[in-house]
Amino acid sequence: MLTKHGPLDVFRTVPGIESFEQAWQRSVVLELSDSLRVRLLSAQDLLSCQLALPEDCRRLDRIVYLTKILRK
Repeated sequence: MLTKHGPLDVFRTVPGIESFEQAWQRSVVLELSDSLRVRLLSAQDLLSCQLALPEDCRRLDRIVYLTKILRK
């Protein structure tokens, strides 16, 4: 889905996420405007999703970046 704020992905199931409730608790809220807030997966959950993909579908740049920020 493309919004005026950029692309938005909506999934029913997400490889690498075992529990919706736990992912919800770890998620980050991003305020795009006074009336629009979106909830994003945590960096750890994003990394888990990347690592759950088949190797040929993984985004190495994302894996490197997420690993780097999680080490801080």
